[in-house]
Amino acid sequence: YEQYEAHMKAQEEQRAAASASAAAAGGVSPVFTFSG
Repeated sequence: YEQYEAHMKAQEEQRAAASASAAAAGGVSPVFTFSG
């Protein structure tokens, strides 16, 4: 369970970083930006 939680946490962090970088790029559609 610990490994699973760590994996999910890493995925969330990756998703947040990708979302932030995409928003900074400014070439993102609102659907992608506000989904999830």
